[in-house]
Amino acid sequence: MRRMVFGRIAGAMLAMALVLGSVSTAFADPRDFVLINGTGTIISEVYVSASNLTKWGEDILGRDVLMPDENVTINFGKFSEGDCLYDIKVITDEGAEGQLTQVNLCTKNTVTFN
Repeated sequence: MRRMVFGRIAGAMLAMALVLGSVSTAFADPRDFVLINGTGTIISEVYVSASNLTKWGEDILGRDVLMPDENVTINFGKFSEGDCLYDIKVITDEGAEGQLTQVNLCTKNTVTFN
């Protein structure tokens, strides 16, 4: 009897996990990406801006830094259809800058700065 109850509880928990996992995937923005620091130095600032804009906006790392060989997931709020091309700029703690322009974040889910 205990095995049947345990089996039913385990089955219900598995079903809930699958539903919750599919819900979070359904709400993921297709432009979300993982930024990888392959520079060998600390990245202290990261800017992401739509390619058709002239201003970078705010540093999305804020007070955080991205250590060498570490990564961070960049999440977007609301997806606008056709809004896929973005420019990405990083600044290291040594003041060096790197930029990638017109990155199609609707098709690319990892961006590496070397």
